[in-house]
Order: sequence, then C-alpha cells, then structure tokens
Amino acid sequence: MKLILLFLLFPIGALTESFPVFNSLKYEEVNLRHYPEKDDPNLKTIKFMLTERGMPVKVLRNFNAGGNITEWYQVELFNGITGWIYHNQLSKKRKLLLKEDKNLYLFNSYKEGSLKTRIKSKIISPKIVSLMKIKNNMAKIEISQNQKTSQGWILLDNSIWGLSEEELN
Repeated sequence: MKLILLFLLFPIGALTESFPVFNSLKYEEVNLRHYPEKDDPNLKTIKFMLTERGMPVKVLRNFNAGGNITEWYQVELFNGITGWIYHNQLSKKRKLLLKEDKNLYLFNSYKEGSLKTRIKSKIISPKIVSLMKIKNNMAKIEISQNQKTSQGWILLDNSIWGLSEEELN
C-alpha cells in the first residue's frame, strides 16, 4: 500500500516547477501587466509594452485560473520591475543581458598572461546574447550582429542579467 501511494505521488512531484527560473520574451511586443487578466476592455491591466524580443526575464511564480494549464507567469525584469506575462509570450530559450561591455574570448580559459586567454572581440553593452553552456566561471554564448552569428566565452560576473546565484558561483 505504501509503495502504491509513493508511486502515485511521484508523477505529481516531478511535474511541479521550481522558481525562480530564467526565460526570455518570445515576441517583439509583449504586454507586462499589473495582474493576470487578459480580457480587459480598457487596457488598465497593461503596465508596459516590452519591445525587445529575447530579453531575459526571471520567472517568479505561475498562476492558474482554475484549469490544468498555467496561464500566467509573474516575472521580474533586469531593473527590478515585476509584472505578469501570458504563458504563450515566453520562450524557454536562455538569453543573457550584458549590462556592461565584455570581452568575448576564443577559449574557455581565462588566466592573466596565458596564451590560451585570447580575446576574439569586444561586446558593447547593452546586448542580449544566447546562453549555450556554463563551465567554471565562464559562459559560452552566441551573439548575433548584422545577420552574422559568432560564438565565444565570457567571464561570469554580476553585470550579467539572466543567471541564477548558483550559476554565478
């Protein structure tokens, strides 16, 4: 009997989301709302129109209006502003916002004076980049500029928005 109860509880526990998580905006125009309500004829729920596709957001919690599908996510922006975004406006793609200029390194190696520490280019902030992976104190990113994409490594620090505390340490 205990085994059956444990088996029944496992799928429920496996489906719960752990917050906060980082996602990004799926579209070029996304409404950030004061509260989770889409059918507002006077548009009083709209706080801001976010206009930067790919901007990373920290998802704080979800809201379900009674069905089985999460309809809304409460998010925080890089500047601390919070609001609600409808579920289909978010992408699971991980993006980072570089708030300060960064060196893009050729290799996953940063050591002063090392031959492996080669700067590939300089990224001028603010810039949104795609996060590919994190290794040690560096992140492999992909950056798009003028129809071209480039990959490389950046040093992790507090000037990057879109990383959890665990990823920064």
